[in-house]
Amino acid sequence: MVEFSVATANTQSGNALRSPKALESIVGTDVWLLQEVNTKRDIEFESVIHTAGMRIAACADEFGLAIAVRKNIDVITDNKIVLQEQRRPSLPCVDEVRYRARGILQTEVVIGGMVCTLATVHPIVPIKFLSRASQLKKIPEAIDSIKTPLIMGGDMNHFPRPRPADAVMQHQANLSRVDIGKQPTWHAIKSNQKVAAFVLEGVAYNCGVNWRYAAQLDSMYYRNLSGKIHCTDSRVVQIDSDHDAIIASFLVSCDRD
Repeated sequence: MVEFSVATANTQSGNALRSPKALESIVGTDVWLLQEVNTKRDIEFESVIHTAGMRIAACADEFGLAIAVRKNIDVITDNKIVLQEQRRPSLPCVDEVRYRARGILQTEVVIGGMVCTLATVHPIVPIKFLSRASQLKKIPEAIDSIKTPLIMGGDMNHFPRPRPADAVMQHQANLSRVDIGKQPTWHAIKSNQKVAAFVLEGVAYNCGVNWRYAAQLDSMYYRNLSGKIHCTDSRVVQIDSDHDAIIASFLVSCDRD
């Protein structure tokens, strides 16, 4: 039996990749599933990764996704699957995240003598609910051919928590969701005038002049084939981002055990 840990984190357009301390809460884990990453823009990214004892296993700047693993983990191959092509805004827009292509980044690695597949994904913002639903529908087919134990994490943008479309995706893909209870993973502040329409079912509490509200936008999933992988622990930790990170521990049963 081999135990390893996985973290999924939205880096807030790379803000959490500009200092080794920004991600110190997830240092010590074996795998990082990262969103809002651009290795060409975030020049400190590789240095931060190496300082933490990690290496880049796969990256897809067109999706803003990357996967990093401990240096002693063997990487076999990687794959990119498009869920939505890049869109062109009708007006100049500085928010590149909103218009970039959406997809899944996968990599096969060897952990404890077993081949596992790691994946990260970042569907479009929840206000674009039709586009988001369309992207979710493509995930089960996109990962159907994976025959190894699978761990997938990302900023799923399911405001304020997983929606019916997420439950359908999870069922069709035969995935289990890592349990983080009602713990929010995203925090923001809006004025009293704007918050009423925006909070919906989010967790809101009075914060003086403003209302601070939170939602559970991030998730981690795993697919347990032949009973060889089990989630043993999970927690939410703060990083230097508007999102918190999710860390989960897994126990892998190797063929020789």
